[in-house]
Amino acid sequence: MSKYRVIYLKPFKNETDMNLAETNVLRKLEEYKEQMNHDRFILPIGKDIKLFTKPFDEAYNFFNN
Repeated sequence: MSKYRVIYLKPFKNETDMNLAETNVLRKLEEYKEQMNHDRFILPIGKDIKLFTKPFDEAYNFFNN
């Protein structure tokens, strides 16, 4: 069992769009990575979870509108 969990999930129309969105989101959140070469992120103290969810929402809206 993993000590990490998914906290936010968005359905995409197809895998190609999902992969493009993922690349974009990971680039935007890179500075918050827990460790290089891992897709785990740490929310800075005093920051709202929207710091992480907003890039997902933007990517989702771009590919699904």
